[in-house]
Amino acid sequence: MNHETKAGSSTRLKKWAIFRESGSTLASDLVGYPGGDERKASEAFATEIANLKEPVVLVTFTNALIAAETLRATYDPRIVSICAPDGIDTIDTTDPETRHWLTNTMKKMGLTHDA
Repeated sequence: MNHETKAGSSTRLKKWAIFRESGSTLASDLVGYPGGDERKASEAFATEIANLKEPVVLVTFTNALIAAETLRATYDPRIVSICAPDGIDTIDTTDPETRHWLTNTMKKMGLTHDA
């Protein structure tokens, strides 16, 4: 569904979101949404996984619709699911051999999960 942006246009979500029971974080320029996280998805997701305390749903948006069956919660840094309109990307952020934009960002930021 389309949403009104602060620029005055109407569009679908294009950035990212983190959903958790304690609250959500959204990178957005939507009208009526207070603030909006300005970090890149890689930085926000890396920080979230390094400090994982509760299940989270990590979502990247494009102009395409995202199907409900594509949404997965991450409970453990060994099986991190990044949900997107074109499917689910699953990675193990604790495996030093994993090559993925999320693990690369975690290494650059000096982040590890506090297991």
